[in-house]
Amino acid sequence: MKSAAFALMVGMLAAAVVAAPTYTGSLSWSGDGITGTPGSAWLADGTVLEWAVTANGNGTFTYWYQLTVADDPEVSHLTIEVSPTFTANNILDVLQGTLADNQPEWADPANENANPGLPSALWAIKFEDDASLAYTVEFVSDRVPVWGDFYAKGGQDVGIWNAGFTADDPHAAPANGSLQGHLLVPDTTVIIPVPGALGLAVLGFGLVASRRR
Repeated sequence: MKSAAFALMVGMLAAAVVAAPTYTGSLSWSGDGITGTPGSAWLADGTVLEWAVTANGNGTFTYWYQLTVADDPEVSHLTIEVSPTFTANNILDVLQGTLADNQPEWADPANENANPGLPSALWAIKFEDDASLAYTVEFVSDRVPVWGDFYAKGGQDVGIWNAGFTADDPHAAPANGSLQGHLLVPDTTVIIPVPGALGLAVLGFGLVASRRR
């Protein structure tokens, strides 16, 4: 009976992995998920941040983000929040986008030229754009997904961010969609891979560590 129960448990875990290896979601201005500097041309229909977080078979995660803005100016940079212990060593590969020098770094609202309208400081990784209205970044990390924030700049005085930026990040398991105006970002905790499907099933069942706030 014990062996049968164990086989059933493994089967259930494997099924969970197949069912939910990737979490997707989006925030949009039209859906009240994005706000920003008053009067910005980006605060209009067509401004959307989309994301997908995929659990890889080796205990790492691929993070994909695409920011599309409604009108000029073009995207200058896209900033994704990470936890305070996140270092450059936790970025295993950059698949799309240009990572700025000396990342991660503190994004500071006191530096208005670099971050117009930024509500508060955050530890984050910044990707620089080559002037476009749709910018995609993608990278691999050994940090698990949790709920956090983003910020993006365009031109001299245009900035946007998620509507939940000034609220506490939810301490909830990753899921599809957004949660309380937040998106999925890399956490403090490193997942230790275990053999077979059980490693990915940890993500599938939402058994992830909470983080800094």
